[in-house]
Amino acid sequence: MIFPDFEQFKTSATQGNFVPVYQEWLADVDTPVSAWYKVCAGQPYSFLLESVEGGESLGRYSFLGCDPLWVLENRGDRSTQTHRDGTIIEHQGNPFDTLTHCLAPYHPVKLPALPPDIGGLFGFWGYELIRWIEPTVPIYPPGPDDLPDG
Repeated sequence: MIFPDFEQFKTSATQGNFVPVYQEWLADVDTPVSAWYKVCAGQPYSFLLESVEGGESLGRYSFLGCDPLWVLENRGDRSTQTHRDGTIIEHQGNPFDTLTHCLAPYHPVKLPALPPDIGGLFGFWGYELIRWIEPTVPIYPPGPDDLPDG
């Protein structure tokens, strides 16, 4: 069954513009890895995150995702936001300010049945981003084949 139902979705949509839609199923035949494989295998930017053990209310979720709305890659003071439809927007400046700017249009709705981090960001921050937090830390010139800073 898919949640929320249409009426609940319409109500939630009045509280924000990013409403999670989800499906629950019994995990007696699927592992998190097999679920990821069924949903995301072969797609770029897919991920599987497992929560750690943390008691009754924490440590019980597996987050999997693919096909992001957009991807933000940063190299130095230049960031490239590539949308799923192929639109590319170039940004320049502090990558943390750029990320804040890119997220500004989204107002996620929290649903009580879901963990608090639904609809969040998934990715990585590389060592080189430290220059924007602590400018005295030395950064070495990147090579042409290096991964993005974030």
